[in-house]
Amino acid sequence: MSKKLVVHGILTASLIFLAACSSTPQAAPSISASSTSKAVTSAPTSTAPASSSSVSASVPASSVVPPPTSTSNPPPKPSAPPSSAAPPPAKPAAMDFTKIGAPVLVSSQFNFTEGPVWDKAHNVFLFTDVNANKLYQLALPTTVTVYKDPSLKTYSLVFDKDGSLLTAEGGLRQVTRTLADKTVKVLADKYQDKALNAPNDLVVRDDSTIYFTDPIFGPPPSPVGVDFMGLYRISPTGELTLEGKFTTPNGLGLSPDQKTLYMASTMTNQVMAFSIAADGSTSNGKKFVDAPNADGMKVDASGNVWVACKDGVYVFSPEGTTLASIKTTTRPTNLAFGGPDGKTLLITSDAKNLYTVALP
Repeated sequence: MSKKLVVHGILTASLIFLAACSSTPQAAPSISASSTSKAVTSAPTSTAPASSSSVSASVPASSVVPPPTSTSNPPPKPSAPPSSAAPPPAKPAAMDFTKIGAPVLVSSQFNFTEGPVWDKAHNVFLFTDVNANKLYQLALPTTVTVYKDPSLKTYSLVFDKDGSLLTAEGGLRQVTRTLADKTVKVLADKYQDKALNAPNDLVVRDDSTIYFTDPIFGPPPSPVGVDFMGLYRISPTGELTLEGKFTTPNGLGLSPDQKTLYMASTMTNQVMAFSIAADGSTSNGKKFVDAPNADGMKVDASGNVWVACKDGVYVFSPEGTTLASIKTTTRPTNLAFGGPDGKTLLITSDAKNLYTVALP
């Protein structure tokens, strides 16, 4: 075969190959368009106007390249792996404060009641009559019996996560834990080898960190111990730390996330709020709300702060807005949520009266 025929054949084959390549459709480039609400990651496949939606994306028509058509079905998208994250806890339903009941007098047989707590293991309220030096229990609606006599002038009661009863005992100037076998363990009675004043109120975190106040109301205790009134912290390992010195520190409360500690300052007529660090230490103490003669308090599941004040119980939102007030005929000293359904509020007072309030 001549060289001319070989060359001619090669040129002819090349031209046929190039023509075939020029007729193959080209793949469309990837288009990404953003909007103020969401990112749009797929190009539109229609020029018809989009339907109304909460998400809008504007893409210039000239920048859209239609994807190639295909006669085969696209490969299925891989399914997302199942999430191992736990769903967030349900938010408590908001309370209708207009439906809170009026205070109902349970009894007027007492002297100075304080420190109420709901004992869920026995379905009773526990509370103390400081001046009578007794602890009582209330089986709803009105059955009152003596729980402990003498009470060592206990001011406050709270249960820890293990069901042990913690008490702030003004009479013996100490904080104790009563175990299931009735063994009593002293957690704090001195600071730097000096006796405490009269531990008044306490709260406990889920990690077993305890906070308590140590004010002086009335004559100084004898023998004289520490020469100030303070807020203290007991670590889970038992170490006692002074968190600060204050004027008449009194009632305490913890936010639901346990990152904020509330403290009544009675003689300054306010409630303070402190930030709580991971190790339990407090900082950034500042006024939360004005509250006349602020005393005992509790914080509900929504983070609202219920405070016993001069003429009744006041309810404040986590932002400090007044939500409600429950007026009582005698000055309230403290309060507790309880009842089998958690919808009973027990209010103690500085006179003879003990009240319950029905919650919605």
